[in-house]
Amino acid sequence: MNLVYDFSPVTVTAQPEWMLRKYSNEQLVEVTEKLKQQRKERKIEKEFLLCANCSFIITSLDYKIEIDGGYRHTFKNPAGIVYTIGCFSKAAGCFNFGDSTEQYSWFPGFAWCYANCLNCFLHLGWFYQSGERHFYGLILDHLTPASSPTIPS
Repeated sequence: MNLVYDFSPVTVTAQPEWMLRKYSNEQLVEVTEKLKQQRKERKIEKEFLLCANCSFIITSLDYKIEIDGGYRHTFKNPAGIVYTIGCFSKAAGCFNFGDSTEQYSWFPGFAWCYANCLNCFLHLGWFYQSGERHFYGLILDHLTPASSPTIPS
C-alpha cells in the first residue's frame, strides 16, 4: 500500500487517536520516517513547544517572531508578578479567552486577551491584536520543548 505523504507532522499528531487506528503501526512508522526525511531535505527542524502541565502541542519555534525589537520580553503586571514571555505568530494549541482590552497592555497600541491551553485550560499567556496585526505572548515557564511529537499507538 502506498501512502500519500503530503501533510505535516502537526496534522498527524493533531488527529484523534480513533482516526489513526485505521493505520497499522508499521504504516505510522513509515509515515513518521518519511516526514523526518522530508524535513531533513528541506532543512526544517520543527521544535514543538508543549504545555508544561499536560504536554499538549501549543506552538513551534518556527513561529517565533520579534515584536518591539525582540522575541523574549520580561514584564511586571500591576499585581507585581513578573513574566518572561516569547512572541509567536501562531499558537494552534491555545484558545483566546475574555474580552480584549488595551488596559495595562505591555505592547502599546495592542489589545490583549488571555491565551489558555486548549487541552487543560492552563493560562499560557496573552493574544495581542492591533488591526490586522496579531501575535501570542506566551509565558516561557509554562511551555516545555519536545524533540518530536508522539503519535498515539
